[in-house]
Amino acid sequence: AGIYGTASTGVYSIIISGTYASLDHDTGCHVFYSVSGALTTTDREPDTIKYTTRAMIRSVKSGLGIRVLRTAGGGWNGCPRAGMRYDGLYRAVAYQVKANDKGGKFLQFELVRMDGQPDIDEDKPTWQEKVAFERVKDGYQT
Repeated sequence: AGIYGTASTGVYSIIISGTYASLDHDTGCHVFYSVSGALTTTDREPDTIKYTTRAMIRSVKSGLGIRVLRTAGGGWNGCPRAGMRYDGLYRAVAYQVKANDKGGKFLQFELVRMDGQPDIDEDKPTWQEKVAFERVKDGYQT
């Protein structure tokens, strides 16, 4: 899963990979992030939701920063061209129940990039880093 954290302390980090591209929205500094696993109730938090979803809910309540990593292939034009990139600290500010095209209900979280950080380096990875990534991916075959 793309969420690392606990229900008692909240989320330490998430990976934005474009898995739910038809549901999520990413503009770089503002993200709507859907969690996996449909809900079984209409508007309240069911007792059976995954611990990662509970961790996200805890993060909304605590307001603590969440480290965001993005992978190549995400829905935002500023996503890395290869591999994965750390894009800074975000705060989960809200969540809502949404429905997918099959009627399954899920929680979608709104994340906002925290102030006081360097801008997201959209030039990463560089061309040289991309070549190195491909070499690693290919097992350093020549």
